[in-house]
Amino acid sequence: IAGAIADPNNRITKLVAGEKDDRKVIEEIFLSVLCRPPSEQEVASALDAIRAEKEEQDKHAAALAAYERDVLPKKQAEWEQNQAAINWVVLEPASMASAGGAMLTRQSDNSVLAGGNNPPTDTFNFTAQTDLPSVTGVRIEVLPDDSLAAKGPGRAPNGNFVLNEFKLTAAPAGDASQAKPIGLQNAQADFGQDGFPITLAIDGNAQGSSGWAVSAKFGEPHTAIFETAQDVGHPGGTLLSFTLDQQFGGQHTIGRFRISITGAKRPLGLQGPPAPIAALLAIAPDARTPEQKTELANHFRLLDTELATLQHLAAEAAKQPEAYRLLGAQDLAWALLNSPAFLFNR
Repeated sequence: IAGAIADPNNRITKLVAGEKDDRKVIEEIFLSVLCRPPSEQEVASALDAIRAEKEEQDKHAAALAAYERDVLPKKQAEWEQNQAAINWVVLEPASMASAGGAMLTRQSDNSVLAGGNNPPTDTFNFTAQTDLPSVTGVRIEVLPDDSLAAKGPGRAPNGNFVLNEFKLTAAPAGDASQAKPIGLQNAQADFGQDGFPITLAIDGNAQGSSGWAVSAKFGEPHTAIFETAQDVGHPGGTLLSFTLDQQFGGQHTIGRFRISITGAKRPLGLQGPPAPIAALLAIAPDARTPEQKTELANHFRLLDTELATLQHLAAEAAKQPEAYRLLGAQDLAWALLNSPAFLFNR
């Protein structure tokens, strides 16, 4: 019965399409099912049911309008605040050391390139000073280089690496003896090898099988970010010391890397906005032109998944503005076919 009622080619569908008067639709269904006209009370109840279906359909448009009016502007403002605040500051290395005897050389972009001795395992120590009053996140980029096998970014023959542990300590500038470990959390990366995600680089396990790797995306730059568990900073400057522990073996050490920090509000996002959007975010909200405000709003609308869901529901309802009448008629037919009067007649 349910299948027959829902059949798009049945008599109910044709009746609703051809008859725009809901009262006459109700009367025809009563005559077809029960062989009698409906009472005025039955007509009123059926009309209420049809109106209820329309209200169900209308609520999607109302929900979309309310969301766009009351919720979306607040969400965009919060998103703008977080996006605009992310400013990664590349650290200039103050010292670099390789426990395995590799030669670490600072490049013009403040990245560090490993050369010379290529040991099976290695530990890099990197220090830098910052005047940033509050560090909330760290970014490490592993970069390709023509001097590396398969262009890296690792020193293994295939260009891979395994970063087993990435650790940070902080101390007041000029007093390394007060260095304290800083917890890292919420690790994110643009890519991670199966079984070697970025989260394993801060799990406290320095064994060879626990770490971050990038097979088989060799010869490409990759980025990972971490939030600091607490804000890091000292009034006179801060000395940051990083340890890159690489114990996998087989020369799976990093060939070229660069470290940056930020004081942006948590949570931190891995990817920033596209350059044109970043340029708009750099303009004070009150100074943006109407066209710039529209462009920024349109960009955010594309990012908001809840908006997309509400738009889809409203669009589906708008495609069939008369669908509620059909649903109401189908519900009425179902109720009458399951009534004692119909079953008794049969």
